[in-house]
Amino acid sequence: MKRRHFIAGSLAASGTVLLPNALLAANNPSLTATDKTPWQKGFAGVPEPFNTNSLRIEGKWPADAYGSFYRNGPARMERNGTRLQHWFDGDGMVHRFNINAKGISHRSQFVATEKYLREETAQRFLYNTTGTLIPNASNARNNDSVNVANTALLPWQDELLALWEGGSAYSLNPETLTTQGEKIWSDELAHVPFSAHPLLEKDGSLWNFGFLPYGKEARLLIYHISPNSKVIGFSNIVLPQRGYFHAFAQTTDYLIFYVSACIYEQGETFLSAFHWRPEVGSKIIVVNKNALDKPRWFDVPAEFVFHFGNAWQDNNNIHVVMASYKDASLMLNGMHKVMVGEQPEIEHAHITIANIDLQSGKVTLNESGVNLEFPNYSPDAAGPTTIYGTHAASPEHKFLGDSLAAIHPDKGLLNRYCFGAKVIAEEPLLISSTKNSYLIASYYNYDKQHSGIALFHANKLNDGPIAQAAMNYVLPLGFHGCFVPDNA
Repeated sequence: MKRRHFIAGSLAASGTVLLPNALLAANNPSLTATDKTPWQKGFAGVPEPFNTNSLRIEGKWPADAYGSFYRNGPARMERNGTRLQHWFDGDGMVHRFNINAKGISHRSQFVATEKYLREETAQRFLYNTTGTLIPNASNARNNDSVNVANTALLPWQDELLALWEGGSAYSLNPETLTTQGEKIWSDELAHVPFSAHPLLEKDGSLWNFGFLPYGKEARLLIYHISPNSKVIGFSNIVLPQRGYFHAFAQTTDYLIFYVSACIYEQGETFLSAFHWRPEVGSKIIVVNKNALDKPRWFDVPAEFVFHFGNAWQDNNNIHVVMASYKDASLMLNGMHKVMVGEQPEIEHAHITIANIDLQSGKVTLNESGVNLEFPNYSPDAAGPTTIYGTHAASPEHKFLGDSLAAIHPDKGLLNRYCFGAKVIAEEPLLISSTKNSYLIASYYNYDKQHSGIALFHANKLNDGPIAQAAMNYVLPLGFHGCFVPDNA
């Protein structure tokens, strides 16, 4: 099928194809913010951005870790008495920690998406979101009418891209965080889902995908973007099942996708249309980068995966590091519960290695037994390597981690640092200089009710932070970020 015909015929023809508006009711009671738990402020959202010229620093921040630390996440959770019901739903707020010899400053801005600007003018929510029904909701013109740009960030050329998974990337000024508009790779692909987890190729090009579970056939769109922002490869693949997936992995020759047993069926919102169907099982899709229209399918037991570590290949075997859950309870139930101040009893993700034999068609899964989410690793790794992520060390942490940990596929848990039972740790990022490797992460201390950032030697997490900087306010808990060194 031609790309132009697919986009025109299957996507742009109907708003009910792009968004399941036919399933969205308009009768939704407003929810108000609650204080049922001490950590609730991390999910409460904020109405205005932050700006602090100087954070207080403990320890000495090394010069080879100077740069800009960016974070993204949902932040506008309430308008005019209506509170959003799912963590995925809030309008995106991007944070920049500018770290240099003068100290550390922090600024933030809401991403000025079409949705955000219209609702700012109206002073109320106008559109149904992925997990919330809004009273008297307006109809969305396309995916970007409801784009919240709240999930991840990508430094791209002279831009900073704020990413969602249901629509276009938004371009930001990396210095001021001012929104510059939608990033349109080609007119044919305007407003089409573009995931929050693109992968860079060694030649500077970009791989990404879009997931379309609705319509007559569920589809996977694959994009290959040149270093000068041109579409140089595109494929759309009919999926064997409408299972949710959020990210993907790559080796030198292959792209790897995990299609879960969380199946899109029917529901009042986009997210409530997904149902856990373990009897269906999950599937791994392997696509050769030189043959995007010829996927291979591999059956695996029913589990759920948001994020991947690295992947590598040897001979006819592909190995993929995954942060896997036993089911989709976190997305389907847990993220709603935290929004209303309830503690979800969710089993943490554990690092699992999928070994795919391309010759026999068999997949074996090796579970590490170590809980880890938001995996991060060196992009130069060509084989098994250390994976860094958030980790739960305290028994009372039933949802998010209180620690950072390092795990190696062949060696297990290497080391970890626990911030404390009353701290939520966010995604760590690896910083590599010519001499050292560091790990930087933000955190929320809900005992003292403040947020901060901390820096570690990557191979010495047990020693604790080299330096940290705290602020006297609470940042909304977010998802993903990036680090741009001063010499970049």
